[in-house]
Amino acid sequence: GYITYSLIITLFFLYKEKRIHCKKCKSKFDYDNDVEWEVVSSDVNNNRETVIVEFVCHCNSCGNVQQFRKTFTTAFVNGNSVKSHNLEKMIKDFF
Repeated sequence: GYITYSLIITLFFLYKEKRIHCKKCKSKFDYDNDVEWEVVSSDVNNNRETVIVEFVCHCNSCGNVQQFRKTFTTAFVNGNSVKSHNLEKMIKDFF
């Protein structure tokens, strides 16, 4: 129970840390200056809308460029109601 929960939380933070720091010099990316992103695809399936975002991060410290993709759930459909999430805010929170 508790050990499994702790391990999941630790792995989540380690995964997130990999994405927001330069792999070469470990500097943290500045979202406003170092990060470019674009939606490369979207899909509606199982009552949810997801988008795949491609990121290009330029490190101001060492010049390294990292590219990766991440999937975000942007809306949930429940009957006639739709709960949407602001993608830009979700991405900024990711960094």
